[in-house]
Amino acid sequence: MNSWKETGKKKPENDKKGDRRNAGEGIPENAASGITAAGLSGAAFETVSRYGSAQKEHIFAYTGTDYENNVTLKRGGLRHISESKVHPDYENSNLRSQAGYAAENKYAARENASHIIRGDRVRIRHTDTGDSGRYDELRDHLVTRDGRIIGGEQMKFVGDDARQCLNAKLLSKDYEKYLDNDIDITLPSDYFKPDASGKPEIIGEIDSKIASLKKQIDSGKLDRETLAGKERQLRKCQKLKRLVKNSNISKAEALEARNHPEWSTIKDMTKVAHEAGWEQAKTGAVIGAAISSAMNALAVIRGDKNAGEAARDIATATAAAAATGYITAAAGSLIKGSMQNSASSVLRAASKSNLPAAMVTAGIEASKIIKKCLAGELSAGECSAELGEAGANMIGSSLFAVAGQILIPIPVAGAMAGSMIGCAITSASLGVLKTALREENLERQRRIMIERECEDHIRRLREFEKELDRYFERYFEDMKDSLTGALSQMKTALNTADSGMFVRGCNSITEKLGGKVAFSNRSEFDSMMASDEVWEF
Repeated sequence: MNSWKETGKKKPENDKKGDRRNAGEGIPENAASGITAAGLSGAAFETVSRYGSAQKEHIFAYTGTDYENNVTLKRGGLRHISESKVHPDYENSNLRSQAGYAAENKYAARENASHIIRGDRVRIRHTDTGDSGRYDELRDHLVTRDGRIIGGEQMKFVGDDARQCLNAKLLSKDYEKYLDNDIDITLPSDYFKPDASGKPEIIGEIDSKIASLKKQIDSGKLDRETLAGKERQLRKCQKLKRLVKNSNISKAEALEARNHPEWSTIKDMTKVAHEAGWEQAKTGAVIGAAISSAMNALAVIRGDKNAGEAARDIATATAAAAATGYITAAAGSLIKGSMQNSASSVLRAASKSNLPAAMVTAGIEASKIIKKCLAGELSAGECSAELGEAGANMIGSSLFAVAGQILIPIPVAGAMAGSMIGCAITSASLGVLKTALREENLERQRRIMIERECEDHIRRLREFEKELDRYFERYFEDMKDSLTGALSQMKTALNTADSGMFVRGCNSITEKLGGKVAFSNRSEFDSMMASDEVWEF
């Protein structure tokens, strides 16, 4: 089968610019592109959701406020810690102490981000968020699973090296309370570098200490009291070996978080964004290759392309989809994290939808349309129409992505299917609307006349509204004056025991409200009561 290009026949009318069509069953090119973009956006829903929640943890560590869970750190976030005062005579000591506090924030953020990305339910909670006004003396962090406490951790950025940390700090009497309560002790990553034997340095130091103590105990040369002390130290070392834990934060990183909190946070968030983008790039490549392969296969069958052209187009589409997937997930995770920890409840609610990914995808699609307009491939009107359609498609896909994930609880697949269906429905609806508008096509003069009539009606309505406002203002002002006077008269009557004045005050209110006065004084009241006439009030 030959294409119209190869036969030299006239190009079909439906192939002209303005009704650009794809090889796939006559689907308009911008609609097919929109559906592909929606598929990529929908596929990114789960990735953006996980990595966006991970980004939120780093934002919380920086600001010190978790709006989503209504939690505020007493010591504040990294930003607040960096503003702490430093005494010139104790600068090194102050900075090391504050760097330790900064490390606590970084540790919780990184650990929680890691757990969220993996999809497990373990979380690290700060202990300086309660209302007791006291800090937990044993634990800097609580380890929870599904909200239930399963452990506690104390962070100690102490000692100049692993040996000093062990001998001068961890084995001191001040640290016995952590060992007695089985509290994990998180240490700088510097102490977990492999030593000559390949062991983490701090573990090597503990093992050396254990070996030395065992040798002394087994020597039989110690008196009873000294022996008991060595045995206590041995038990402490054996317990320490089990309790020490790598915080995966170096002293340098802790000091950087204290001195340059913005840069430290940006680096962590950039790393999370890159991981999200890389994960989604692989999914995007698969989606792009699948959709492009199907459409190009149809084009080859119809004779619009040869096999070589189709292969090149598939490769290009796959690379573009991978790049789009990367940008969508990376930027989407940053947007999602910011929205999720926003002070606005509306933005926090929106972060649970596919809006963050859709915003990025819509931006990418919009840039493509604007590029075509600048290149002269689209007129200003066509550009405006396609921008509107792209935005509407992304909104539709965003809404349907959540529904699709609920109805089809399979990661990626449900959200992607819902997103593509939403985009297709929106695109079809817009197509029907545009067709209707084209068919209607009111003449310019008639439209101008209708617009003028509408403007005239609007002007009259506004004048009527102003007049109505003036009327009600006068009415209520008069009513207010009358009621105020009557109530004042009634109050005076009560104070002076003047029943006639009280009746006149009541009657003035009745008459003002359009009612019928039954009597004006006591004589008329007595006559009314003696009469057989039925009164209607």
